[in-house]
Amino acid sequence: MLYRLSYRLGFGHCTALDATFSGMLRTRNSLGLALGAGLALTMAGCDGTARPAGSVTIERPAAEIFPMLTEAERRREWVAGIIAIKEGGGPPRVGAKAVETLDMGGQRVTVHAEVTALEPAKLLAVKGTSEGFEMAFRYRLEEFGGKTRVDWDAEFQFKPLLAKLMMGVIAPDIQTKLEADFVRLKGIAERKKPAG
Repeated sequence: MLYRLSYRLGFGHCTALDATFSGMLRTRNSLGLALGAGLALTMAGCDGTARPAGSVTIERPAAEIFPMLTEAERRREWVAGIIAIKEGGGPPRVGAKAVETLDMGGQRVTVHAEVTALEPAKLLAVKGTSEGFEMAFRYRLEEFGGKTRVDWDAEFQFKPLLAKLMMGVIAPDIQTKLEADFVRLKGIAERKKPAG
């Protein structure tokens, strides 16, 4: 279990923890065990970083999917928890900025985001900062036969000590939330009538 979790979330150098800590990570309903697991991860050299990743194939061309990643109102359709997005204006481009207000577990979080890489219908990379974490997202699109595979990965670097200590609980929840968002993206995109 611990190796699978380490691999899935990119903890790499943390796989040396023994079975005791693996058991703590499996027991997600106890704050004491969660803190113990987080402390064990911290002591093993983990840095409070979660690296969720995944892939989804959508039966639409990349040119139809890309605006769903870049346009604020389109993102609100499929990304759970967005309360508001204030864009800096103009078309999506490297250096474009936005401020997103999110509901994260009942708490309002403000994220200041900036596009760091953009190739229309192929690549989008965004970095963001908030009071409690820094994050980076990368979406790579590959079209084949009218379908598009979207490979995505993210990195969340948590700042508060408590969040770092609770990585054993937080990181799997981030992965699950993002996977659900991409299932929603696929469903919405495939329900829309094809362009043309």
